[in-house]
Amino acid sequence: GREGLHHLGFFPTDLPDAVNAVESMGFVEVSSIRMPDGEKNAIYYEGVAQFGAQIELAPLTAARTTYFNGLKALARNWDGARAVRRFKNRAEFMNSPECVTD
Repeated sequence: GREGLHHLGFFPTDLPDAVNAVESMGFVEVSSIRMPDGEKNAIYYEGVAQFGAQIELAPLTAARTTYFNGLKALARNWDGARAVRRFKNRAEFMNSPECVTD
């Protein structure tokens, strides 16, 4: 079937170094997401057979750090109510009072 682990995401502070490392281990780029200026914002690699899953590399930017810290705080402060929260997009979440990063 098509069940199970699809990919693991890694967010290095030095993306070119991480790219060199995974490619030297035999991982092959299969897809990427690019910013409007053409810069790669996420790269997906087909895993080597022994690994069995894809990996994602995306640079750990200030915006990603804020987003992940907001998610972490949301989970840490959850009181059991409102298990599902809906936001139109990432920016709406990051600008909401629920994205507490301190």
